[in-house]
Amino acid sequence: MLKKAANIIKQYVGRDDKVGVAVSGGKDSMCLLDLCVNGCGLKKENVFAVNIEHGIRGETSIGDSSFVRKYCADNGIEFCGFSADVPAASRISGLGLEAAARNERYGIFSRLAESGACKYVLTAHHALDNAETVLMHLFRGSGADGLKGMDILSRGYILRPLLTTPKSEIDEYIKQNNIPFVTDETNADTAYDR
Repeated sequence: MLKKAANIIKQYVGRDDKVGVAVSGGKDSMCLLDLCVNGCGLKKENVFAVNIEHGIRGETSIGDSSFVRKYCADNGIEFCGFSADVPAASRISGLGLEAAARNERYGIFSRLAESGACKYVLTAHHALDNAETVLMHLFRGSGADGLKGMDILSRGYILRPLLTTPKSEIDEYIKQNNIPFVTDETNADTAYDR
């Protein structure tokens, strides 16, 4: 299971390359973290979790970050946590919360890659996320470039190994491997563009 995703990781990431895995604590990112440390031949000591608490969901968000920190401590995975005041960034920039949060995340990912802390930051975007991106671009009147969706590798350091993976495979991987996760209640809130 997830062989295609594992092969994408092997294609880009050398055995001695250091990688950060963006981990929110949800199913998708917990699946990706487990795949990186247990399922694709990477050295566990070269994989670290990147967790960003966005300051949007109060104690729930702080609890999600604590969950990721504890999971990493319990499983011998390096944890690298960040906090961001996304509501303030949103007010200052005039962007919506989701766009401001995305900017904060990508700024952190960029600093990690540019500093040499890692060669890649892996994100858990999957096939459904990619389809949603194409639809959002279409509805916003995007040109042909926007209709192709996300790339497996972008900006030279953001790697999306699950991009062609159906959500059902991720759910099955979580179930078969008994991987704990948290649920972000805003995922079901249609007020947020994803």
